Amino acid sequence: MVAIPILFLTIMFQRQEVVASTAVMLMMTLKNATSMELPFLPIDTAFEQPIQADVFEVLLDDEIQPYTGIKARRSPLVADNIMWIGPDETLVQTINLDEYYTIDLPGTYLVRYVPKTLVVGAELGIEPASVLVNTEELEITVR
Repeated sequence: MVAIPILFLTIMFQRQEVVASTAVMLMMTLKNATSMELPFLPIDTAFEQPIQADVFEVLLDDEIQPYTGIKARRSPLVADNIMWIGPDETLVQTINLDEYYTIDLPGTYLVRYVPKTLVVGAELGIEPASVLVNTEELEITVR
């Protein structure tokens, strides 16, 4: 059995508590811990800037907070859409979550990362590496 190459994703807030109407900064770290270059498809993930799809689930009191960012219409995928991450390379992306979601009421928000799964056609001849998310969910308190 051949092991599928995996990229490791860690997500954390820069601060666990923020004041309402201030930036809610989230840091995403994607690590290739292998000894080979791995393909990664950033489309419809938090590594596409600006974010162009609803890739987080943000809840306040069990109510989903709406995504307010861009919703892009996509052309068929091409090989140029693939990003190659070198051996032991780490990509870091900082996101202001309140630019994409309604986070303006006081309370504790629960955040989950739920990127879209895109189907890559066999004609590309490239299978993106799997991404293992090390952080199931996060909480941030808005005062």
